[in-house]
Amino acid sequence: MREAYMEALEFARKFHAGRPLGVDLTGPLPIILDSGCGRGMSTEKLATLNTDIPVIGVDRSFVRLTRGSGGFREASTTPSNMLLLRAELADFWRLIASDGRLRVVEHYILYPNPYPKRKQLLRRWHGHPVFPLLLSLDNGEYKITQPTTGFATSPTTIVRSDWQTYLQEFERAWQTAGNAMERLEPREKSPWISASAKSLVTVVQMEEEPLTHFEAKFKAVGRPVYELRVGKGNSNCR
Repeated sequence: MREAYMEALEFARKFHAGRPLGVDLTGPLPIILDSGCGRGMSTEKLATLNTDIPVIGVDRSFVRLTRGSGGFREASTTPSNMLLLRAELADFWRLIASDGRLRVVEHYILYPNPYPKRKQLLRRWHGHPVFPLLLSLDNGEYKITQPTTGFATSPTTIVRSDWQTYLQEFERAWQTAGNAMERLEPREKSPWISASAKSLVTVVQMEEEPLTHFEAKFKAVGRPVYELRVGKGNSNCR
């Protein structure tokens, strides 16, 4: 597992060292993380849309990773800022949070297994013991000496699902975990939740090309999908 993390770290270091964007290589290195990337379709699309930052896709299945157009076997044809890794997500997240040398600027969790049965709640990400660490993957502020980059300076986690309830539960868990962290590290105003406790979940508009194979299938049959964006200072379903 640590080998996969060190590969991600080295990839991010080499990428930023070769780009004239002023990222301080002695601080946390900004990346976009695509967790549970499957065949890598979303990772490739995100890398194409965000050429100034490393986009790292992680999935535990070697079979899925080798089936996609951006899979291991066709690495030479993938965008230069894209990396696919095989790893268990919970362990990979723990390494990012504990090591502190990578900063997740945007974190995509697209169409995770919803485990819809009530008895499976603890298998959903927001019921997993690792969940509170998701609020810590940004690892503080990184330094930009030439602020011309297009990526965010506040971390954002983007979750998509065709099951609206999953996102509502995820958001509530995020707020609960954030409130717990606030009690441990009190601040004048909590950065983890929005000013309004109310949140609205709306359908994602599907005019653009689908990000994943699941999204393509849902679009083909007219099934609505939903998106949740959470982070420090924001909590929004749409």
